[in-house]
Amino acid sequence: PSIEFLSEFKMMTSLYSAEYGRNLGSVINVTTRSGTNQFHGGVYEFLRNTKLNARPFFNPQRGQNNQHQFGGNLGGPVIIPKLDDGKNRTFACAACESLRQLNANSSAATLRRVVPTEAEREGVFRNTIRDPLTGNPFPNNAIPSSRINAISRNVQNAFIPTPNFNSGGAINFFAQQSITTDLDQWTSRVDHRFGDNDSLFVRWFSSYQTDTAPFGRGLPGFSQFALRDKHSLNVTHTHTFSPTLIMEARFGFDRTAQYTQLGNKTNPTTLGFQPLSITNLDGPPRINIRNYVEFGNNANWSDFINGFNGGLTMTWIQGRHTWKYGFESRSNHYNPQNTLTSRGQWDYRGDATGNEYADFLLAVPRSKLFGAGPAELKMMDTSITGFVNDE
Repeated sequence: PSIEFLSEFKMMTSLYSAEYGRNLGSVINVTTRSGTNQFHGGVYEFLRNTKLNARPFFNPQRGQNNQHQFGGNLGGPVIIPKLDDGKNRTFACAACESLRQLNANSSAATLRRVVPTEAEREGVFRNTIRDPLTGNPFPNNAIPSSRINAISRNVQNAFIPTPNFNSGGAINFFAQQSITTDLDQWTSRVDHRFGDNDSLFVRWFSSYQTDTAPFGRGLPGFSQFALRDKHSLNVTHTHTFSPTLIMEARFGFDRTAQYTQLGNKTNPTTLGFQPLSITNLDGPPRINIRNYVEFGNNANWSDFINGFNGGLTMTWIQGRHTWKYGFESRSNHYNPQNTLTSRGQWDYRGDATGNEYADFLLAVPRSKLFGAGPAELKMMDTSITGFVNDE
């Protein structure tokens, strides 16, 4: 969560209490803000602007880079008119934060590729290319127009860009488009004192994030969206039996959902493909032309995790000893899903003609891959642990 949601942050890297003994490495404890007897709040915004940034060294131009991070929080007593003024009894605190970012200067926002020249798009090459039917060179290193596969030509005209950049080397295509990140998160917390010996707090956290990679599937027009949703509920009840004996009971629930969506929705039948009935993806299949371009929607995935946890901790102070003992139970449910290349994937490596792009024009791939998706796993793990610690 945002640092504006937090009142205390503690990291333990070694020799920490036995109640954290099931964890490896470091342990991070975070305490969120709670309300008080007085109302307090604030708003803020952080701004980053393109005009303050330098041009990346290898880019021909400076791209857009704007970032807005803004939010606010408010806390105070829960007042019920004519019944309860909330002071010293019930408190609430809520906060929200959002991020809007456009960044065209990162490596994922720029695309440098070798694309076929105008002559190569028509089947004319500078180097010798072989006829895969005879093994002999094509006359003048040119593929007859009648031999160029109709689907390959349709794919080329629809998706493969023409040269637009002179790098002084082999790279002849450059594209730049902003990566977008949208993040919204909220948290709320309510604390209530039932009396001198009992208190309860409930906290809810939600987060929604979308990242857009403009060239996530290889070329302009093949964007990929990564979506992540996070929800968390925590309930803690504290009971004081005596000044030297305190009980804390906890329950928590977490849900994480992350998945991808593909930007290209072209119906492959308009290009001449005849996809299998089990295909469940939008857009064209994956086409990999070595030393040139790679693009297409071959597969998609998602992942869903639900976690439940509960526990009880007793604190007993006896003379010079402070005893802590208790137990914790955790159960996690996992549900990953993948379409397993059900849209298909073609790889062209120049084995048939001596040139990868000529192989593509003739529709002679080195390999074809099809998955039997979609696939889905349903898994669960459960643990029950106990501890005793004397400080």
